[in-house]
Formats: sequence, C-alpha cells, structure tokens
Amino acid sequence: MAVVAAEFRGAYLHFSTRVAERIGPDFSAPLLWTTAIACITTGCSSFAFCTRLSRKGRRLWLTTIDGRPVFVVFDHRDNIPITVITDATGHVRADRRKGTVALRRFLHG
Repeated sequence: MAVVAAEFRGAYLHFSTRVAERIGPDFSAPLLWTTAIACITTGCSSFAFCTRLSRKGRRLWLTTIDGRPVFVVFDHRDNIPITVITDATGHVRADRRKGTVALRRFLHG
C-alpha cells in the first residue's frame, strides 16, 4: 500500500480496487496513485486535462497505460485520485449542469 494519510485511506482503497478490476490485478495501484498525484499537481504531460466534473474540484484526466486510454477522476481539493475508468465508450457523471459526459469525445485519432 502507498503511504496515504489516514483521512484518505478509504479513497485509496476504493482507487486500488478499481485499478485491480479495470486495469488488472498485476498493475501497481500505489505507483499509479503517486504518479497521478505528482503529474497532475505539477503539470507533467503524461496526464491530459479533459473536463471539469464538479464545481468542488473533481476533474477528469486522461493518460495511457500499455497503449490503452485510462481516465482518472481526480479531486483537486484534496489532491487525490478517486477512480480510474477504462471503458472509453461509457459516460461519467458530472455536476447537474453538465449531466453526463461521453468519454469518447476526449479520444483523438
């Protein structure tokens, strides 16, 4: 398990469960957790901003893992990833104004 503050352990457990389910049980959830935090907070080019999901700080980011698109829902108030989404044909829930957002619109090519 990654070094996670006690207040975020529940979020980390949720995140690591989704990584195992959606990316694979052999993929390192702690590595993705720390990489997402480092890259998104410093602005490295490995994660591309997609859209705002809520007024309270949730944003959608896109990265690739083994050549596949992986979306990360990131909470900018707490600076932690919330979940990963690998099904680019689906939708993600946003705030009431936006409703749901189709993920495929962020894929280029």
